[in-house]
Parts: sequence; structure tokens; C-alpha cells
Amino acid sequence: MRILTAGLAVTAAALLGLAAFAVLNLRALVGAHQGRLVARIERAIGRPFAVGDVSPSWWPLGIRLHAVTVGEDPAFGTEPFLDAEGVVMGVRAWPLVRGRIEAAGITLETPHLNLVRAEGGRWNVASLGGPTARKDGRGKSKERRLALRVPIEWMVGVALARVRDGTITITDRSRGAAAPVVLRHVSVRATDVRVGAAAHVGVEAALFRASEPDVRLELRTAALGEHDLAHAPFTARLTLDGVDMAELSDRLGRPRFASGRVQQVTIDVEGTLDRPHATFAVEATDPTLRIGALPLGALQPIAVQARLSRAGESLTIEDLRATVGTLVVRGRGAGELDPWRLSLDLRSDPAGAAGLDLGLRTIALRALEGRVAFGRAGVAFAPLSLHVDDVPVSLRGEMTGVDPPVMAMQVEAQPFGGTLAAGLAIDASGAARAQIEAAAIALGPATTRLVPEVAGRVEGRGSGTAVLTGRIVDGAIAVGSLTGGGTLGIVDGRLRDVNLPDRVVQSVEALPFMPTLVSASTRERYSALFASRDTVIESATLPFTIARRRLTVEHGVLVNPAYQVAGDGWLDEARALRFRGTVLLGSAVSRTLREDVRAAKYLATDDGRIALPFVARGQLDAVRVEPDVKRLRARSLEALLGPERDGAAAPDAGAARRERRRDGGFERQVIERLEKLLRP
Repeated sequence: MRILTAGLAVTAAALLGLAAFAVLNLRALVGAHQGRLVARIERAIGRPFAVGDVSPSWWPLGIRLHAVTVGEDPAFGTEPFLDAEGVVMGVRAWPLVRGRIEAAGITLETPHLNLVRAEGGRWNVASLGGPTARKDGRGKSKERRLALRVPIEWMVGVALARVRDGTITITDRSRGAAAPVVLRHVSVRATDVRVGAAAHVGVEAALFRASEPDVRLELRTAALGEHDLAHAPFTARLTLDGVDMAELSDRLGRPRFASGRVQQVTIDVEGTLDRPHATFAVEATDPTLRIGALPLGALQPIAVQARLSRAGESLTIEDLRATVGTLVVRGRGAGELDPWRLSLDLRSDPAGAAGLDLGLRTIALRALEGRVAFGRAGVAFAPLSLHVDDVPVSLRGEMTGVDPPVMAMQVEAQPFGGTLAAGLAIDASGAARAQIEAAAIALGPATTRLVPEVAGRVEGRGSGTAVLTGRIVDGAIAVGSLTGGGTLGIVDGRLRDVNLPDRVVQSVEALPFMPTLVSASTRERYSALFASRDTVIESATLPFTIARRRLTVEHGVLVNPAYQVAGDGWLDEARALRFRGTVLLGSAVSRTLREDVRAAKYLATDDGRIALPFVARGQLDAVRVEPDVKRLRARSLEALLGPERDGAAAPDAGAARRERRRDGGFERQVIERLEKLLRP
């Protein structure tokens, strides 16, 4: 036992001695070779390298560099590529005993790393390890070549052996004014980072959260340093939790492209950089989607999985599966990396639907099929068809800008049993133009869906054409910018629970001193006209214009076998209606009214038909029909005094009229006519 104890003591003493000797060697080596060490690091990285102080580190055993700064490639700016409070280069103990320094790993303490991508696509890390410029005796820059260039993947792997509380700022200038992506509280742990080993690197960082890690990367590579970067085999898994889509869109240079939150994004990659295979999965709940400045709405939960492969510049999507609500969309595609393009063939399963919440209502999307092509110029639909609330819709065209939206699109649909074709164009200034043609649209379901205030009150088939212009600002039509015009035609129509001619007759009869125009026997004789609950429309033509936030109808005509309605009116954006029209009864019923009521003849036109002027006004869901007293009064005076001659009156005409009025017989004639008008 004593022998064992003595042996252990001797061993411990020897180890302590070796450790002390190693420490002394480390102090001596650092003191003697401090300048050479800094110069060697500068030559190795090919960048200006500055350090505040160099001192031994007792734990971990190695060399500590204080206030470290690595300069930037001049082509990318003047800000430091890397600055850190401290860099600890660990060394192996046994070589140190023998008077040699052999690196065992590097730890970066609170580093700030700037990664920059230029407009041409080149990254600032590409020049690491390259030649440095030094000045000769004449003050001119002279390039110095390294005799042995360390593989960049090995050197970076050693440098990232361990990182504590770092910050990485990624600026992609190739995307224009994209906001930098900042990774905070970066933690890196690497094992077996040496030439020929199977290295493992684990990274955690906070991207969207304040301090909790939400980005995780696990990277493994075999035979480190034995292959160039493009052909080095590796496996990697990238996981992002709680992705803020609005913030991500801003950072990727696509502001307001999407908003909402994605629960998790997982990307698995294997192979080599020149021939990688990747699968990714996305899970999101109620993401609010936009196309640039155009808001689309919030979708139901989304889950996306896909497998991709790359061979050189070619990209293949072998299997894409997207589930939105109960809608399952599958796709395959192919593309190229330079120039960037990707074409996807999509088709959904027959069953299932996706709900898109538009705020005021939710629509169902189903039966998606077609091709979508992406490129640097934008996205093209060639074509893409789907059902929107069971309405077949086909899109063909392209979108070349998102903020502001720039597009040229053709839309074909079969809404409400009819057909619709529209051409839509929006230019970079926001000027928009739409040309629309519609035929045989069922007005009942259309008004129920689009104008709920009159749901169940309108029937018939509508057709028409329109040309509209406007300006798009912040994804919406600028207030007051919508203008245009067109014509709406209606056949076989009906206004439920509104008998317009009967309502107008009753409102006229309610005027003071106005006799009953339609007797009970006449109502019974023309029951189809006066006893019906509805207004029956054989045909209608409504020319309209849109301007100053109003839809105006001029010379609109509604035709029924027993009467006709004509007039002008408007409907504003607050759904307030005003229509000034005339009910012109048919010849047969007009003749009956003139025979029953002598006063009715004063409401007749030159061809003998009774004309009843009216005004309809109020909110769309509570329209009042009233007699147009002003026009009735004008017609009565004309009936009493006789029509004026066309054009200006002759000089003697006024004198003759004044002479008649001085005649007592004229006053008697007026009184007689009033009595006849008021007492049939």
C-alpha cells in the first residue's frame, strides 16, 4: 500500500512539475514570440489584425488575446470584419512541455462578426486566407503570397471551436435595401475540428426573440479539410422557432410580403455543396399573407414539406406537399440557379378546402391546379386555376413587382352561373386599369354575396361591360381615384317585395287634394300589375359612370309588359341611394285610368300614357319611394294653363297673356279646371 501511495505521489509530483514547466514555457514563448504570433495570424487570415494585449491563459491553457479586431476586405467597407473582447487559443499541454505551441481550439468571447454579400453575390468571407498587401520601401502596395494556404473551411472551423455570447450581422446588398439580419447571443460549440476528423458544430442564437435561442444549427462533416469546400460531404439541420414573418420579410428585402407567426421551420441538408439534397418542413397558424403591398388575408394552419436536390446550377423539387386547412396541394418542379428561375406544377387533392379570412368574410379555396413560374423578373401564372367559393377562376399573366404591385393579368371565371373575363394592369406608378366583361350572372346569389343589404330581394340575369381606372396606394385603391363607366343589362329580373308602380301610385294618391287614381275594379282588372308583391323586369339597361366616389346611372330604363320606368340616380360609397324616375304606365291601363278618373288625363303624356314621377332615396336597405311633387306641380300647371311655346316668347305673347288674365272669364276657366282636377 505504501508503495502504491508513493507511486501516486511521485506521479502527481511529476505531473505538477510538467504542468509548471509547461506554464513557464507558455509564458516564455508568449513573451518571446508575441509579435511573431500576431504577424503569423495576420498572414494566415489575409486581413489587417490588431490586438490590444497578449497574455497567457491558465484556464483553459493557452494564449489570450485582448481587444481583437480583424479588418474588412476594402471592397466591402471600412467597418471591422470581426471584433471581440477576447480570443483564447487553447494549446496542447505535451507539445508545450517540449517547447512547441500546438493549437487545441479557439474560443471567441463576445465577438461581433459582420457578414456582407455584395451586389454581385460575392461574400466578404471569400477573401479570408488570401494574400495581404504590404508596402515596399517606396510606399507602394505590394501583394504578398503565402507559401501554404490553409483551407478556409478548416481555418474557420478552428476559429469557431467555441463562441460565447456573440453577435452576427448579415447584410445582403444583392437584395437592395434589405434590412440586416442580426443574430444575438450566439453560442457555438465545436468538437473534433481538426484535419481528417469527423467534426461537429452546434450553433444557437436569438433572431426573433429578445434573449431565448430560436435558431439552432447542427452541422457534421467527415474528413475535415481533405476536400475542397464544394465537395466536402456534410449533414446539417437548421431549426427556427417562432418566426415573425413580417420581420423576416423586412430582413429579406421584401417588406410587408407576409405577417403572422410560424411555429417552426426545419431544414435538413445532406451531400455536398455542389450536389446537396434538402428537405424542409414549415408549420404555421393563421399567417396573414400579402403580395408586397397587396394584403390577401389570413389562411388557416399551414404545413409544408418538400424535398429538393441540386446538381451544379440545376435545381429539382422532387416532392412538394402543402396542407392548408384540409386542402392538400402536391407539386413538382425544376429550375436553375443562374439565372434564377423555378417552375412548379401544382395540383390539389379533390377533397378539402382552405379558408382565407378577408376580415369582413371568409372565402374557401379548393381545386387548385396549374403552373407557377418564378424568376428574377417576378412570378408568372401559366395558367393557374382554382375554385373560390365554388366559383371556377383561372389566372394567366405575370407579376413583376410587389411593392408597389406591378402586374398584367387575365382573369376568367364562371361566377354565379355566368361568365366573367377581366384584364387587369397595374404599372410601377400605381396606375391601374381594368376591362371587364360579364354575361348571364345570376343576380340573386351575386347580390346576396356582394351586397348583403339587399339579400333575397333581387333576381334575374345580369350582363355588362365596364372599363375602370384607379390608383393603387399601400395595397388599396386610393380614395376617390376610381373612375370609369360601362353598361349593365338585366333580363328576366324581379325585385322581391317591392311593387314599384303600385308604390308610386299610392304615394301620389296620398297627396292633399289628389283623387284616387286606381279604383278597386281597376286593381282587380289589372291584378298582375297592382296586386303583385314584386316588380317584374322583362329587361333593363343601366348605363353608369363612376367618379367622385359615386356610381351614377344616366337614362336608365326598366321595361315591363305593363309599364316602363326611366330615370337617373346615384349610389355613393356609404350605400346611400337617390333615384329620380318616372313610371310610365302602358296604353291599356292608362286608357282605363283616364276613363275612370277625369283628373288622370292631366298626368298623361302626349301619347296618352299616364306618367307618375317619383323619387327613391335613403340607405340601400331602407329606400323610401315618394312622389316627385315638383314635377307633378309643373305638370298640373301646364295642364291648367297650357304648354308654353318652344323658344323665346314673342313680344306680343306676354301682352296677350296679361290681357287674358285681366279678363274675368280666364279666372273662371282656371277655377273650373281645378274643380275638375280635385273632384272627378
